[in-house]
Amino acid sequence: MLPKEKWTDDRLDNLNQKVDDGFRQVDERFDKVDKRFDKIDERFISLERALLNAAVAVIVTLIASCATLVGVAVL
Repeated sequence: MLPKEKWTDDRLDNLNQKVDDGFRQVDERFDKVDKRFDKIDERFISLERALLNAAVAVIVTLIASCATLVGVAVL
C-alpha cells in the first residue's frame, strides 16, 4: 500500500506545479494587459489636455468678441 501513497503524493506535487505554472502565465499576461492600459490612459490624459486647451481658447475668443462688440456699440 505504501507505493500507491507515494505515487499519489508525486502526482499531487506534479499537479500542484502545473497549477502554479498556469497561474504564473496568467499573471504575466495580466502584466502585459496592464501595460497596454497604462499607454491608453496616457493617451486619454493627453486628449483631455488638448480638449481643455481648446475649450479655454474658445472661451477667451468669445469673451474678446463680446468685449469688442460692447466697445463698438458704446461708440
